[in-house]
Amino acid sequence: MEKVDEVASPGPAVLSPAGPCRISVLIASLGRPSLICALRSVLTDAAVPLEVVLVLDDPDVAPDKLLAPLPLTQRSRVRVLQNERNLGLTRSLNRGIEHCQGEILARLDDDDRFAPRRLERVLETFDAHPEVDVVVSDTQVVAGERQYRLTVPRGHDHISRALQRRNVLVHSAFNVRLSTLKAVGGYNDAYRYAQDYELYLRLLRHGARFLALSEPLAERVEAEGTITINRRQHQALYSLAALCLHHATTWQGEGAQVRAVCAAFARFAAPQSLRRSVRWWRAISRRADG
Repeated sequence: MEKVDEVASPGPAVLSPAGPCRISVLIASLGRPSLICALRSVLTDAAVPLEVVLVLDDPDVAPDKLLAPLPLTQRSRVRVLQNERNLGLTRSLNRGIEHCQGEILARLDDDDRFAPRRLERVLETFDAHPEVDVVVSDTQVVAGERQYRLTVPRGHDHISRALQRRNVLVHSAFNVRLSTLKAVGGYNDAYRYAQDYELYLRLLRHGARFLALSEPLAERVEAEGTITINRRQHQALYSLAALCLHHATTWQGEGAQVRAVCAAFARFAAPQSLRRSVRWWRAISRRADG
């Protein structure tokens, strides 16, 4: 397999953050206008020693012009890596991981946002629970005029059981110890989509411990043109592949594993409108139960 280093030299950073950091926020972007809102949601959390590692996956974007709306004090906390050609999200994320310097890596898609004090709460949780490798949280979803909250299962065992049926986590609400992420090899380059789900399942197989916060610490925007909407069926197919691989690796001959794979295939085959309605109904049901 072709290595990232061989197809993209590390171009110069626009500005590198000064001083130590505890959290690295990793963003891969094509330079869409929504990126500035995403960056602002991160950089307003001045109480946390952080850096932003921004991988621009478009060689034609001018980084200095792109970041011009940010004040210099915020731009100084952003390290920019620009690919010489388009590598796709997965390879761009892996390239960014190599340059992260924090103890904790926090993910953010360029069309999503962090809630206020997100990183502060995450850091407090990791410090209070040294046995935990991954911290996740609820997510507020904005889909046009409709808003709802996606909740995650509470406790490692509940998260583990849920993930072995389908992806219940939002990538922009994912935080992991950098040492743990590097120990499992980062993201799998073979997964152009659903690279987050494949990673969660692989972390489980390596014994990583998950912990969930019952707070909406991320906001996801679902609009036409975003990968979440535009590539839903691609996501479902790659998720099916990740789930089949996981259950093949951990096979115990249980009926639950067969049912999980069959349900994943049904999600792939279902029309987009039905999948979207089921997700909304599930979120509302959980909210009512809570």
